[in-house]
Amino acid sequence: MFNELLFDIAHLKGETKIREVKTRVNQNVFRQIVLANYNKQCAITGIDIPDLLFAGHIIPWAANEQERLNPENGICLSALYDKKFDKGFIGINANYEVILSVALKKNKSKDYFVRYWFVNNSITHDFESEGTDTLINSFPTQRLCDSRHNVFVIPDTMPL
Repeated sequence: MFNELLFDIAHLKGETKIREVKTRVNQNVFRQIVLANYNKQCAITGIDIPDLLFAGHIIPWAANEQERLNPENGICLSALYDKKFDKGFIGINANYEVILSVALKKNKSKDYFVRYWFVNNSITHDFESEGTDTLINSFPTQRLCDSRHNVFVIPDTMPL
């Protein structure tokens, strides 16, 4: 199979190209606030290695300009969970429970699912015990969680 796909690559060489790209401005400030809100820990797994953490947007960046830098629209997730969240394989409901798409749930019986993908069926961060008077400790509101669920999560989701 490999030989069939790459039978004539002798003329190819690895090169670089200069490109002009759009960059999100002030995204780093948003990231710093979100990571501080979550004590630099993934909301689902508790992973606390900042280089492996992402400040995800509950309501996607492109969907709502007013929510882009709102810290309540942020959630700290490790790389794998951030990707699952962005692709709509998981969501978070208003009770801060992780919900799975049917597509992901079909894999629940596989060894890797339990072993690598799910530690908890709810957010590990305790939102209730934290204050929300400042930008730091501004956690997702039920409105934002519901919006994300309605706007982005794969329609055929169900609670874990």
